[in-house]
Amino acid sequence: MRILGLSGGLDKIWDDEPSNFNWSKVRENAAAVLVEDGRVRFAIEEERLNRIPGTNKRPVLAIQKCLNEAGLTLADIDGVAVYGEEKFYNHLIQKSYLHDPNRYPLYGTMRQLIQ
Repeated sequence: MRILGLSGGLDKIWDDEPSNFNWSKVRENAAAVLVEDGRVRFAIEEERLNRIPGTNKRPVLAIQKCLNEAGLTLADIDGVAVYGEEKFYNHLIQKSYLHDPNRYPLYGTMRQLIQ
């Protein structure tokens, strides 16, 4: 079983507009880890790749690096682990839509944001 673990926010790295929510309370340094059959296969912080210290945006480069190092794609991943419930994150994304419809999809989900 392959699990992709994520930490960080949901915003894109170049997105500097203030959010409707204080995301800093639910995220810290962005990172990704690939765990396969209970063993860490690869892990990296986003700041090692984008050179922005303490970055807490969506860890897109870290996700790509984990997958590339293992020779995998997102289709090969069996699950995604985040520090919080998927239902909670989906709720925040949908509430954010009400604040700024151009920033997040109306029926966006955590799964769509990492794809």
